Amino acid sequence: MKKRLLFFIASVLFSTQLFSGIINVPAFRQDGASWGANTLGTCTGCSLTTDGCAITCVAMLLKANGVNVDPGLLNTYLKNNSGYAYNPSGCTGNCIIYWAVPTAYTGSSMTYPNLSTTFNLATVKSEIDNGNPVILQTKSGSITHYVVIKGYNNSGTSTSDFVVVDPLKTGDQVLTNYSTDEVRIYHNVSVTNPPTLSNPTDNFQITKSNNSISFSWSSVTNAVYYEIWIDNNIGFGSPEIGFNNGASSTWLTDGIVSTNGFALTSAWQNQLPQNVYYWKVRALNASKVAITDWSTPTRNFSLLDPIPPTLSSPADNSQFTKSNNNSIPFSWSSVTNAVYYEIWIDNNIGFGSPEIGFKNGASSTWLTDGIVSTNVFALTSAWQNQLPQNVYYWKVRALNASKVAITDWSSPTIKFSLLNDISGVSRILGESNFLNIYPTSSYDKIIIETDELIKEATVVIYNTKGQEIVRQTITNSKTQIDISKLPSSTYLVKLINYNKAEVKTFIKI
Repeated sequence: MKKRLLFFIASVLFSTQLFSGIINVPAFRQDGASWGANTLGTCTGCSLTTDGCAITCVAMLLKANGVNVDPGLLNTYLKNNSGYAYNPSGCTGNCIIYWAVPTAYTGSSMTYPNLSTTFNLATVKSEIDNGNPVILQTKSGSITHYVVIKGYNNSGTSTSDFVVVDPLKTGDQVLTNYSTDEVRIYHNVSVTNPPTLSNPTDNFQITKSNNSISFSWSSVTNAVYYEIWIDNNIGFGSPEIGFNNGASSTWLTDGIVSTNGFALTSAWQNQLPQNVYYWKVRALNASKVAITDWSTPTRNFSLLDPIPPTLSSPADNSQFTKSNNNSIPFSWSSVTNAVYYEIWIDNNIGFGSPEIGFKNGASSTWLTDGIVSTNVFALTSAWQNQLPQNVYYWKVRALNASKVAITDWSSPTIKFSLLNDISGVSRILGESNFLNIYPTSSYDKIIIETDELIKEATVVIYNTKGQEIVRQTITNSKTQIDISKLPSSTYLVKLINYNKAEVKTFIKI
């Protein structure tokens, strides 16, 4: 290995310029002021300036590996640790480098798996994509020289794309200007700490509504992209349910973003069931090849189903009359990011079929789609008069700007009674072709009337706890029952006539 000085500048240059797909390799000069004049190994007449290109290139890789080293220190280390072989030509003594020895330098995590091979552009690109700059053996006439290929621009398919650090030149060079004989390949060269997760903190909680979870992490030198995985298992095993998981990872393109912050918006939140999730991130280079390991530790956050509105008015068992100057005020708690509220009213607490409230096909014409833009709503007489006298239940849920539900229905539902009259003591709820119940003018009795003459039937009155209050046998189509001593409440009246039974409701005020 014999070279002569092409030109001499006593300096050490550290290159900090970053390129797309290029590794940050410190650019040592073999003719540096602190070591250029030192004897290379034990070879008489050979110095680092004249013949130290190989160890200068290795020193660049060690420095990129995070090792506190320079060509002068590495030269001393190799002399003291059998790192040089005898030079059979040129300089006399030991100054032919054993390529594997520098990997044992203090602080090094590099390995040299005997990768000395003929030049292949695809191999060089693959190594660089994995964070390993490559040492190239080249020739200028009969003189052997070593340089470092630290990365590439563009697609990396032409020698003109590749960037070279030459220990005898200042500034980046282009591979096209060098012969390509052999390469020396080290592994684990680039050591970059993984991104540090900073937000959200552990045990962060968020509801699945129209808001977002802001994820952020530290930037990584030379990182162009970040890959994000979200999973409900801290082991991130199979199956993944987060980003970059085959057919199910359609929330972002390959789960990769080009910034060091990311918001998990509702479009993705709504694809996740309510659960505790873990997330992690790693940095990628311009070719979307990982240049760091996954962030450690991972962070966990709880994704909760949207909290439904809390009903506050009217209270259970509130009573209202159907008049033209009276309204029923409905109100509920506001929901974050809610723009609309959808209201249903029904005479069945199960809200099954058929609905008689809002948003129920042909019968739901009281409000446009039963949707309002405030968290207070009055069921005014215009709508009350469309409802028969009865006991009703109501519920509400919150919608986003697109009128898509972002909460479940409110629970529990609220019950209220809608009465026909504005005066009187007792109100009869419900209609029937067989049985009618109405109060006397003094409102201290109710009249049980059937549409046919019956020979014998039994009338039973129950309170709201299901307890029997009155039992009476009737034999006519019209019978009075005294209710003057009953407390104010809602009651059920059951009439049984052979195999026919009818149930009605009335309210004692």
